[in-house]
This record gives sequence, C-alpha cells and structure tokens, in this order.
Amino acid sequence: MASQLDMSELSERLRAIERVFTIDELAGRGLDCEEIRAYYKQSGVGYRWFHSGEGAMHMALNPSGEFSESGYSGQAKEVERRINDRTSAVLELAAGRGYNLAYLAARRPEIQFAGVDIAQGHIRAARSRLRKLSNVELAVGDFQRLPFADSSFGLVYAVEGLCHATDTPRALAEASRVLRPGGVLVVIDGWRTTRFSDIPPLARRAARLTEQAMSVGMPWLLPAWLDQARRLGLEPVDQIDLTSAIMPNLHRLEGLARRYFAHPRLARLSLRLAPKRLLANAIAGYLMPLNIAIGAHAYQLISMRLAPAGA
Repeated sequence: MASQLDMSELSERLRAIERVFTIDELAGRGLDCEEIRAYYKQSGVGYRWFHSGEGAMHMALNPSGEFSESGYSGQAKEVERRINDRTSAVLELAAGRGYNLAYLAARRPEIQFAGVDIAQGHIRAARSRLRKLSNVELAVGDFQRLPFADSSFGLVYAVEGLCHATDTPRALAEASRVLRPGGVLVVIDGWRTTRFSDIPPLARRAARLTEQAMSVGMPWLLPAWLDQARRLGLEPVDQIDLTSAIMPNLHRLEGLARRYFAHPRLARLSLRLAPKRLLANAIAGYLMPLNIAIGAHAYQLISMRLAPAGA
C-alpha cells in the first residue's frame, strides 16, 4: 500500500511539475503514430546526452544496485538466453538506434536478424551503426503492420517498445503472425500493475502523467495484456520482475529531474527554447520511482511461445 510519506512526496512533486508545465497539454500524447514519431524526433538529443551516449533507448539493468552503463546490454542478454539451436531468424520490434541488434548480431553471426522501427531517424542511425554486420536487415515500419511474411522468425522481441502500441491486439497479432509455430515472443517493458485501480486517485493521476510524458497513450494492465496474448495462441513460458534492476537508472534520472524542477523560472524559460516533448521527459524522470514505490507500475520480462500448428 502507498505510504503517507510517499503520497506526501508525490503531492509535492506534482505541484512542482505544475509550476512549470501546463498539464492539460499532455493529453492525447501517444494516441497516434505521428505523435509518437514527433516524441522520438524531439527527444533524441536527450536520450543521447542524458541517457546513453552509446545509443541505448531503454533502462539499464543493474541488479547490483549500482548504476553502470554496462547494464544497457542486460535486455539483449536476456533475449540471447532464449535463442536456441533451432533459431535461425530473429526480429526486433521498435529497434530504435540499433543498440540491441548490434550486441546480438555481432555475437550470433550464424543467425539472420531484422529490425523495424517507426522513426526514419532511428533506422538511419541503426544502419550506420550496423553497416559492418552482414546478418542484419532494417526497415522503417509500424510493428502493427509488419513488412514480413508469415512464419518468418523463430524469435521476436521488443524492449520498451510495445508500450507505444496504438492498437495492442493488432500489434500482438502481427507478432504472432510472423512467428514460426513454436517460436518465442519476448517482451521487456513497463505495465500498470494489478494494484493500479486500488491506489489513491492522486497516484493514478501521477502514473497517467508519466505515461503521457513519454507518449505511452494506451497503457495496459499486465493481466489483460497476457489474456489478449493467450487468445492469439501465445502461452507464457516465463515472467520475470526486473523492477528492482532498473531502480539505479531511475534514481539517476530522478536526480536530473530534481535539479530541473528546483528552478521553476529557468525551467519555464527552457520551454521557449527547447522542444516540449524533450523537456516533458523530466516529468517521467521525477515521478517514475514513486510510481513504482506506490505500486502503479512494474517492469517485467514476459516470454511466450506460439502454439505449434495443430495444437
């Protein structure tokens, strides 16, 4: 349950945010593909400067409790553990700037990799990064309308990408369509928890602001997401809670956001000088650790297998 201390701190942080941002302007973020493209176009410089100069666009996994940039390869390592001797082709959804593909394709040259991303700038950067690897194919595209034939891949994965789906049932249907029977879907992402409806209204408001600030327009409760996947013949293989492993990264971003909101006049001035979607990431950085402490969000790895033909 949310502690009184957490709720008091959350209330103060929301007041600090409202001294800088017009909250109503966040409404509608992430509800269509063009808006999501705009988010990543405006936020790209922030990801490089404040998050990862190496091009990672996801949280680092640091189970030791100390932040280290080596943790950015943690998700790719989890994917690699699920590649078996029968896997010949692997697809990354929302491949970003190619960070995960660079790790995997270099280590597994016998496997053909592919990546798709909605942002042309991401794919351009990924092509530059991966130009020396002959076992990678990249495409600009929507993972809700994949440009690949049925049963093309033995493994499909997404790291902090499916949260941007504007039609989650269709996104899952496309992932299952391009999987071979018996193939595996690995999703590493944040979801609303089963406790979401029970937390205080103020906490739910903070969680929604976090989602909107990062252009996650249609968040799902994890059990409902799993039910939807099962309807498509995807059965859970394992489910791992990685929330504690991302906390060092979150606290690092929280520190940056705290300094930003400590100077509201300068912060308001920055809204005139820098892209608003870029600066709105400070909202997410400021609120995410408390969202997790209160029980609104969790970061999970879900691995699912597509039922064999005729099963």
